Amino acid sequence: PPPSTPFPNTTLFRSLEPKVHRKEHILEIKSIFFETEYTPTHQALERLQRSLSTFAEFHQCDEIRIGKVLPSTYQTQIDTLFH
Repeated sequence: PPPSTPFPNTTLFRSLEPKVHRKEHILEIKSIFFETEYTPTHQALERLQRSLSTFAEFHQCDEIRIGKVLPSTYQTQIDTLFH
């Protein structure tokens, strides 16, 4: 059987743009664009935070910085998860 996914039949992002600054050990997420018809739940945002933290750890980054989030109504929620 195919692997299970925490978000079956759902596209969360239109775009997520990561950049690893290796010398500074910083993972910069330049932008996150959620699909307009998707409303992220608190659980989904926590999964995003865990996934990006794992990605940062893999790349030996000590810090995650978040840039633009669209729709902007989610900016505060995302910022709170990463500070």
